[in-house]
Amino acid sequence: GQHKPASLTADEIELLAREEHERWWAAAHNPSDDSNKPYDDLSEDLKQKDRDAVIRVPALAALLGYTLKRREAK
Repeated sequence: GQHKPASLTADEIELLAREEHERWWAAAHNPSDDSNKPYDDLSEDLKQKDRDAVIRVPALAALLGYTLKRREAK
């Protein structure tokens, strides 16, 4: 059956958006691109693009039959 998508907290979205941008930045490095700078130096519009990509992850995982689960705090 279809899994209900997990939800991410605002802090998780921000952390994952930062990680996604850093992953992309390490691979891209196009000096003429406005998004080619560290996450903290991006405009809010560009940060939101990374957040939007992260926000879609739980729904995409659910479509593929996966369920996201938080690890227990150590």
